Amino acid sequence: MPNLTLNFRPETLGAGTPVSIYLPDEIVEDMPVLYLLHGMHGDHMSWLNGSAIGRYARALGIAVIMPSVGNSFYCNMKYGGRYHDYVAIELPEYIGKLLPFITKKREKTFIAGLSMGGYGAVKLALRNPERFCACASLSGALDMNVDVKAGDPGWHTIVTSIWGEDYETALPGSEDDVIHLLKTFPEDKPKPRIYAACGTSDFLYQQNQTFRRAIADTEFEFKYEEGPGAHTWAFWDKWIVPALKFLTEEINK
Repeated sequence: MPNLTLNFRPETLGAGTPVSIYLPDEIVEDMPVLYLLHGMHGDHMSWLNGSAIGRYARALGIAVIMPSVGNSFYCNMKYGGRYHDYVAIELPEYIGKLLPFITKKREKTFIAGLSMGGYGAVKLALRNPERFCACASLSGALDMNVDVKAGDPGWHTIVTSIWGEDYETALPGSEDDVIHLLKTFPEDKPKPRIYAACGTSDFLYQQNQTFRRAIADTEFEFKYEEGPGAHTWAFWDKWIVPALKFLTEEINK
């Protein structure tokens, strides 16, 4: 499977940024694609270094696009780049021009991630349901209304750069609040299928339970799984396999 690393300058960011791309050995037209998101303090190489994603993707015949977004939480930052717009709009458009054999069909376009990236995957799918047909979160920070109020001075710097000095009131009920997005999802939009998994010893376990309760009151197709494990690559490498199965099951029928 070819492994490519690109560097380009998105208008949404105003600076050069790397992207890793994994392609199956056999290139076919209308190839399914997965946008795979890293967690805090990660980058475009995180999944390649921490997991066997290449082997899993090869078995499914899908392309994997792995962007680098810093600690932006995939948001349009108050003091920084427009990372939501980058991953949701500009990056897919760039990939479509660069690699025209990759699908442009919603039903073959997926998004997944771990921790910060799990939050990002769910948020991006809920805000861009015309592009992403399904999403998966592993150990996702799925209740940022809790996370945003906690942490050390370094954490305060991160959330301030994203939502501003009034971050505790700016996030709840906004387009970056995934539980709010669930409850206010437009009736005339196609609903993305959603998968979530979390280790029972993960410090984000309770946030995942909050998300489970919130989505239970909706009509989204949702699958949740859990098992022994913490916030580690051992858990993510194991659970990305059933996540990929869930994401691609409709095209593999």
